[in-house]
Amino acid sequence: KRRAWEQADWGAFAACVAQGCQAAGLLRAQDPDSSITGDASSIAAQVTDLTTVLQDAIDAHVPEKTICWASKLWWSPAVAEARRTMRHLLHRAERHGTAHDWSLYRRARRAFTTTVRRAKATAWRAFCASVNKQDLWSHVRRMVKPHQRLHVEDLRSPQGEWVTEDAEKAEVLAHRFFPFGPQSASFQALTQRRREDIQHWLSEGWDDFPPVTSHEIQRKLLAMRAFVAPGPDGIVARCLQEASVSVVPILRHLFQRMLHEGVHPASWRTARVLPVPKPGGDPHAAKGYRPIALLSVLSKLMEGLVKDRLSYVLKSRQCLSDCQQGFRQARSTDLALWRFVTSASLALKTRRRCVAVALDIQSAYDTVDHVALLWKLREKGVPRYLVAWIRAFLAPRTAQLVVNESAYPFDISVGVPQG
Repeated sequence: KRRAWEQADWGAFAACVAQGCQAAGLLRAQDPDSSITGDASSIAAQVTDLTTVLQDAIDAHVPEKTICWASKLWWSPAVAEARRTMRHLLHRAERHGTAHDWSLYRRARRAFTTTVRRAKATAWRAFCASVNKQDLWSHVRRMVKPHQRLHVEDLRSPQGEWVTEDAEKAEVLAHRFFPFGPQSASFQALTQRRREDIQHWLSEGWDDFPPVTSHEIQRKLLAMRAFVAPGPDGIVARCLQEASVSVVPILRHLFQRMLHEGVHPASWRTARVLPVPKPGGDPHAAKGYRPIALLSVLSKLMEGLVKDRLSYVLKSRQCLSDCQQGFRQARSTDLALWRFVTSASLALKTRRRCVAVALDIQSAYDTVDHVALLWKLREKGVPRYLVAWIRAFLAPRTAQLVVNESAYPFDISVGVPQG
């Protein structure tokens, strides 16, 4: 379902969420003297209850979006009235066929055209007035390349045969997006030894860790974009932001328990995967598409908290090279380019050589071995509680691969989701 988020009644939505959490028994998490106890199944049950409360509030207070000719930004009641009058006169002219009726219709048609032109000019002036420096280029991209529904063309299979059915297309794309890990006996033996070592290391337990705070969750929540494409549950970040008074205390206790027990709900390990065409790629080849995983916004919030803690650990232990620019705070592609240009300019001035090596690893994120990743985190000195949670996060996942409006489930044994 597509939602008209701009028409939502957020005040009533927040009140509905608070009432639903109270009815489901979730608001007891706000009591600082109480603690949430139980096993992993109770965490999954509370996650399900919270998700249901949010979905019910969305159904009640966020209308569905109807895509039609009146969905244009410039459409207004005046345009609708002019169109209604024009169509009424057209039907009357077709029914009676008199010259006077046709004259009235042509006059109404000119009036409708004039009203549309003025409405478009007014909408354009309002659009220009709303643009600022922060979102200028996003508006430009929307105008130059408007939103279109994703469509997967007929594909060529690895055997060179043409595939036309959506189910067969999904199989071809899944073979590309969700590959299997190395199957050699030596690699499997090494993986098994590492898995047993990691299991023994984690079974020793872990010391207390910094507790999850409401301020930590609130800060990450406000930093999230409000209306990005939702995951399988249909919840966007704006829903959590508007109902933060009720939701944040519940999430604080849930996140604390997940880190303490090293669990991650199975419902958050299901992703809706969209095959997005690569710019300039071959639309008839599987390699011409990039998988984009749409995860639950609740899961992405939890991932953000773990990412901050993991980044702090790696930075404090000096585990990352100073030359690494990706996935680091206050680093960007611009800084990497600036350092490269500076080095090349200095080499030219001093009559020296500047060597640049470009390396592109095919399907790098899609082929990450989970055991090898956990082993590397252990070697880097990452605390046990983070490694345990990451292991639960990487546990067997399910992908709903969407091909032309149809979804096909696939199990994932290697790789990490790319949102």
